[in-house]
Amino acid sequence: MNNNRWLRGFTLLAFLIVVVLFIVFQGIEAQLQAAGSPGGVVELEMAFTPARAAAIIQAWPAGGADLARLALWLDFLFIIGYAGGLWALLVQLAANPALASWAGVLRRLAVLPLVAALLDVSENICLLLVVRRMPPVGPLPATLASTLAPLTLMAGVFASVKFALVGVALLTVVLAGAIALRNRSAKPNP
Repeated sequence: MNNNRWLRGFTLLAFLIVVVLFIVFQGIEAQLQAAGSPGGVVELEMAFTPARAAAIIQAWPAGGADLARLALWLDFLFIIGYAGGLWALLVQLAANPALASWAGVLRRLAVLPLVAALLDVSENICLLLVVRRMPPVGPLPATLASTLAPLTLMAGVFASVKFALVGVALLTVVLAGAIALRNRSAKPNP
């Protein structure tokens, strides 16, 4: 099978996964925040401290922790979608003749979504542990807070860097796509 054809097919499948799971995540987030919670899973990613994580988790409706765990497990598939899709787009752009002078840079930047994926996996593991150990109500005991502190901090750092890397990869795709279109339309017709 042709490499370009495989990459295009993979890209389409990856972004189909992203769209479907994005819709699912919207439904989960709406349920988590229906009870007036200060946030859902995305806000939990950026909690950074056990106290903030407790404020989010303990405000979820009954069954909220189970919904959050479902979202975190589904996120492993979402990671394949967004990271694989962005990687495939960057590789395809690097192979585009209209971007020949940018090919090396694009190939090097194609690693960004893969690094973001590793960070996201690590973040999910931290958050699964936090959600599992967090009491559903009541004050957070000091011993548990000290146990959860490294996990919430690491999840926040991993999420922050992940979002930055994905942002750079998305911006690169948009800019490279615009340059390719400009270079393509600037070519004289034979």
